[in-house]
Amino acid sequence: MRPNMFIDITIRVSNASSLINLRVAFHVINDRRLPLALLVYTLITTSSTNNSVFRGFFKKQKLSGPNFIDWYRQLRIVLSIEDKLNYLEQPIPPVPVALAGQEVAPEILAAHTACVKGSKEIVGIMLMTMEPEIQQNLEPLHAYEMLKELKTLFAQQAKQELLKTTRDFHSCRQEEGQSVSSYVLKMK
Repeated sequence: MRPNMFIDITIRVSNASSLINLRVAFHVINDRRLPLALLVYTLITTSSTNNSVFRGFFKKQKLSGPNFIDWYRQLRIVLSIEDKLNYLEQPIPPVPVALAGQEVAPEILAAHTACVKGSKEIVGIMLMTMEPEIQQNLEPLHAYEMLKELKTLFAQQAKQELLKTTRDFHSCRQEEGQSVSSYVLKMK
């Protein structure tokens, strides 16, 4: 029988304040008898692969105000890839409260805790991709409330862009000799 050995690994994702913590039973993952350095490298690369989408987003987009629509589109793409869009689109449910003489089921508490944790992760991503002036008033909010506030702040900009797009679309006419495919591309 093997002794219980664990490997604790903490990874700091570059350009992010988040950590990835792993605690893995050594004998479970090292059945192939990998050397320790190779084993740790394998764990790190597979754990941080999912964060590559986030890292690309951190480098590309910084919400400065005028780019809200593009930033929001990119955020939605990144979160949908990571299957975390629900934290942005739904508020955190209230904390479950037990009725007198009863206890809240552990799985309900665990689900609520997971929801809060997921929202905090998304808040971190959102705040890290904003200019400091925009961050200041949004820090205490959860992801859903933060997005509502941002939409309120930048609603006028979105209306202006929609109006411009509508005008451009209605003024778009196929020119004499222009191919249908180039006309369709122009309309897009």
